Order: sequence, then C-alpha cells, then structure tokens
Amino acid sequence: MPGRILAPDDPIAKISFLELSRPPAAFAPETLADAAYESGLAASAKKFHKSFMDVASIADRAAEKATKSAKGAVVWGGIVIGVLLFWAQLEPLFSSWLRKVPGWPMNATERAADARVKLELEGKIKELDYARKSLQLEAELQTIRMELQDLKSRMKK
Repeated sequence: MPGRILAPDDPIAKISFLELSRPPAAFAPETLADAAYESGLAASAKKFHKSFMDVASIADRAAEKATKSAKGAVVWGGIVIGVLLFWAQLEPLFSSWLRKVPGWPMNATERAADARVKLELEGKIKELDYARKSLQLEAELQTIRMELQDLKSRMKK
C-alpha cells in the first residue's frame, strides 16, 4: 500500500500527533504491517480527539490574543480619557492663574470694564492736556496784559 493515492470512498484515518513531556526513555524503531498501521491509526483517531491541524487550539489562541489586544486597547483608551478628564478639570484653574499673574482680563465682562476704564483714562488725559494748555495760554495772556499795561503807562508819561 505504500505510495497509494486515496480514491473516492476510501476510508481515511485521522492522523494524530502526541506531545511528549520528556524525551522517550528507550527509543526503539518499530515496523508495522499496513493493515495494523491503518487499524492503529483508526483506533488513535477515535481515542485522541486532537488532529494534527489542532483547529480548536488555534481558534482558542486567536481568541485569547484578540481578547488580550482588546483589553489593552480598552485600558489605554481609559487612561487617555482619564488624562483628558483630569486636564478638563484643571484647565480653568490653570488658565485663570495664567491670566491673573500678568493681570489679563478673565472674561468678557472684565474685558469690557477694562475697555471702559481705558477710555475714561484717555478722556482724563485729554482733559489734563487741555487744562495744562489752558493754563499756559492764561499765563501768556497775563504776561501780554502786563506788558500792554506797562506800555500804556509809559505812553502816558
């Protein structure tokens, strides 16, 4: 039977491989007749449910790897979300501290109040400039009047 190709409706035996926990103690080659070999394979196929393809084990390992990968993704996603939530809680405090240190306005109301104060200050500065110029003109006018009176008094003499 060696070298024979399987034909339709021929019996097939499942080939089983066993995993040894240690090397065999006494290794001795054995020769079997074809019929004994086929019947031994058939008996092994019934006795051992794992085939050489071990599809169930492959599926279990794939499921285990997928579960491990999914758990890792969920853990890292949770860490990222936790960091973002932590930042969302601290960001207002951090921003307000950054604005308070140099004295920047905090919100729209404060910005509007700052703009109003700035306009008032500019108005006061213009008023002070006007008052200063008025005093200068008044002083010049007073000087001119004194000179005019002095000239009048000289002309009368």
